[in-house]
Amino acid sequence: MAFPSAIIDAVESWLAGQSFWIQVPIVLAVLVPLCWLVAGGVDKLVELALRRHSARDAATDAALVAAARNPGVQPQVPR
Repeated sequence: MAFPSAIIDAVESWLAGQSFWIQVPIVLAVLVPLCWLVAGGVDKLVELALRRHSARDAATDAALVAAARNPGVQPQVPR
């Protein structure tokens, strides 16, 4: 597995030898999509972890909205 390592070392050496103004757009072009993908993954993980809690809050919010539309009705908040 020396082949991928050699390519990575060559790219790193090439990038380190470039001007700062060349390095910044190249690094941003790599890091911005990578960070976007990582953030999306973290969002999905948190959404899955809190799915039960979020569903309960949505039901509570829906009950409170229904009660606000009908002032004479007592809200049925799920537990």
